[in-house]
Amino acid sequence: MATSRVLVLGDALRLSFQDRLARLVSEDGLEVVGPAASCGDAQRLAEGAEGWATQFTPDLAAFGCGPWAAETLASAIAAGAAWSDRIDPLSLPAFEQSLMETVRALTRACGRQVVYWTTPPVHEARVSAATGDRDAGHRINAWIAQYNQLATSLMGELNVAVADLHHDAARHDDDALGPDGVSLTEAGIEMAARIVATGLYGVIHP
Repeated sequence: MATSRVLVLGDALRLSFQDRLARLVSEDGLEVVGPAASCGDAQRLAEGAEGWATQFTPDLAAFGCGPWAAETLASAIAAGAAWSDRIDPLSLPAFEQSLMETVRALTRACGRQVVYWTTPPVHEARVSAATGDRDAGHRINAWIAQYNQLATSLMGELNVAVADLHHDAARHDDDALGPDGVSLTEAGIEMAARIVATGLYGVIHP
């Protein structure tokens, strides 16, 4: 079976499920590749997308990014009451511009075989417990919802497929999200890998 190469770009969330994704799709002739380190937030990912596409020469691509990198959010929450001083989300216009730049770079390399995954929510109760701020989880999820809405609308305009990781993670947050409220559990890793795999199959066999 001929092998097609899938470039996967994203932050620490991507790193957590990439190996499982690779195993899921390998039997169907898909080879998953990507940078060894986090790609950072949406702006940093956009800055590196063309270089990664040149380096890995993919046939397909999947990416996800938010107003901050997942590892930045996790670190901020671990800071406790000072969490809000540790994150500075991208402005919505900067986020939108970064998404457009990434899509341009990836479609130049892969045509229309590109998938975007949405940012999962945080577990509100766990985040609020970790920070000592009862509103922290709700505030963060309100941000995430706003940025996801912009991203999914833009992907529709750009004819890019969307794998809605947020939807399933929100329904199963007790099982999918770890004690910090941000990182994925084993169940969350399995869920994320399967959702992204389904998105990839959707662009291969529309």
